[in-house]
Amino acid sequence: MKVLARLSAGILGLALALAVISWTADSDLLQPASLLNQIPPSTYTQVAAVLPGAISRAAAVSTDQQALLSQFIDAGLVQHLANTVVTGELDYLHGQGAVPMLDLSPVAAKASMNGAELSPQLQTFLDKPQPLGAAGPNQDMRGVVTWLDRSRWLAPLVAVIMAVLIWFLAKHHRLRYLADSMLVALVAVGAAILLSLSLPSLADSLLATSTAAKLAPPIKSAAAGITARYNHTLIIAAAIFALAALGLYIAQYFYGRFERHHHRSHS
Repeated sequence: MKVLARLSAGILGLALALAVISWTADSDLLQPASLLNQIPPSTYTQVAAVLPGAISRAAAVSTDQQALLSQFIDAGLVQHLANTVVTGELDYLHGQGAVPMLDLSPVAAKASMNGAELSPQLQTFLDKPQPLGAAGPNQDMRGVVTWLDRSRWLAPLVAVIMAVLIWFLAKHHRLRYLADSMLVALVAVGAAILLSLSLPSLADSLLATSTAAKLAPPIKSAAAGITARYNHTLIIAAAIFALAALGLYIAQYFYGRFERHHHRSHS
């Protein structure tokens, strides 16, 4: 019984941690509106500054064409492109869309509206959607997101089942085993915080094409800020698990003393 109770406590702790991690990731990282709201305006300005050079190098056109692009690529246009890219990428990660592409046709459309003459080579490049990133990292991330999507519902269910098992198996030591599960959850959330520090570096692998690679530095900077918000939520969760563990251990201590006193008074 003790072995099963300890195993249940461990699984309960992992399930609680996974529930917190998956729900936090979904609200902070995996919904387009939430993610876009966290991107600072300065990121769009920084991307607008490097995007003309990235396009001209990828399209192999002259510096005159790069200068022409610089007249039409501004923060507003980049924000429009970001909305499309982020929505497409997250739809793909959730298994609801095709492999995301970088559609630069709005750049050509804006140049045309302003009467600019782009070279045929540049026009062809802008009209053809460009791969956003390497296929391998995108597929790996899709697998992780699919796992997190399932965990949002499965983890709470497992946690409830394990809590019920502990209640019936542990008897006089229920509070201690529940406290143990809080410590397991604390350690698991701490590990998730450490792993999340590598999220900004994913920009290098996800933006691994000739056009997108030049955009990695400002995007990594924005990703660092978004990761900090995500970690802030996890740190709060970790603090709650720590306080819950402490409270349950104290409650178990006094409950044990009460039980011993009650037993002596009736013997």
